[in-house]
Amino acid sequence: MRYVRCAPKRPVREQEGFTLIELIVGLAVLGMITAVIGSALNLGIVGTDRTANRISESRDLRGVEQAFTTALAQARPFRELDAPFPVVRFEGGPKTITFFADSPIGPQRHVFELSDEGELILRIGRTSVVTLLTDAEGSTFTFWGAKTPAQDEGWTDEWRGALEMPTLVRLHLPSGRLLVGRLRIEQPTL
Repeated sequence: MRYVRCAPKRPVREQEGFTLIELIVGLAVLGMITAVIGSALNLGIVGTDRTANRISESRDLRGVEQAFTTALAQARPFRELDAPFPVVRFEGGPKTITFFADSPIGPQRHVFELSDEGELILRIGRTSVVTLLTDAEGSTFTFWGAKTPAQDEGWTDEWRGALEMPTLVRLHLPSGRLLVGRLRIEQPTL
C-alpha cells in the first residue's frame, strides 16, 4: 500500500470586509445623522434670518419714529396774510394728518398719509414725497387734546375744525407698536 502524503490543510482565513447587511445598516445610520445635522443647520439659518429681519425692522422703525416725531414737533399755527392772528391749520383723521411746519424757506404743508397700498407716506410741500413704511396696512392715527379751551382733553379719531392743535398724535401700527409724536404747544393767541 502506498501512502500518499497530503499537504496539511491550511487554515481558512476569514474574508475581510463588510457584509451587505452591515453596509445597509451603516448607510441608514449615516443617513439619520445627516438628516439630524441638516435640520439643525436649517433651524439655525432660519433663526438667524428672523433675527436679522427683526433688527432691520427695528432700525427702520426708529427712523420712521424720528421722522414722525420731528415733523410733528415742528407743527405750528401760522399767520395768514389777511388774518390778524395765527390760524390753526391742523387736520387729521384715521388715515391722514395735514399741518404746517417750519422749514428753512418758511412754513410748509406736511401730510402724513396711510395709503391704500399699506404705505406710510410723508409729503412736504408740493414736491417732496418720502415713503417711510411699506408695511403699514391697518395702521391708524389718533389725537390727544381738547379741540376748544372749554372741552376736556381725550383721545379722538378725528381732528378737524379745531381752535387748537392736539397735544399728541399716535400712530397705531399693525404690529401693536405705537409711535407717539408730541406737538409743541404754541396755540394761536387771539
